[in-house]
Amino acid sequence: AGEVEHSLVQKYISAFDFGLSHLPKILVYENSFPLKVLEYLSCGVPVLASELKTHLKISKELDGVYVYKSAKEILKFLKNKEKFKVDLRVFDWMEIGKKYGEGWMEL
Repeated sequence: AGEVEHSLVQKYISAFDFGLSHLPKILVYENSFPLKVLEYLSCGVPVLASELKTHLKISKELDGVYVYKSAKEILKFLKNKEKFKVDLRVFDWMEIGKKYGEGWMEL
């Protein structure tokens, strides 16, 4: 696609079948969280992520992040990609407001 204007990046990402966050299992990546995962999710794109502590943790907390252990698992995802979805309600400002509003009401 070449250079893409910033205002069009979301449209490009939204057209992806999935996002890939493949990072090697080394100390510098094991505990840091790549922002790209959140960028993919916010565009409604499921994410395939390598098996790192940080990816495993976020996959339990957010819909749409799927951790793979091998190339075979990536192929399995590609064959069944219509089953994998992203629930964008987690990123909706109204939902976030309700969540924090409920917490404040309990105080």
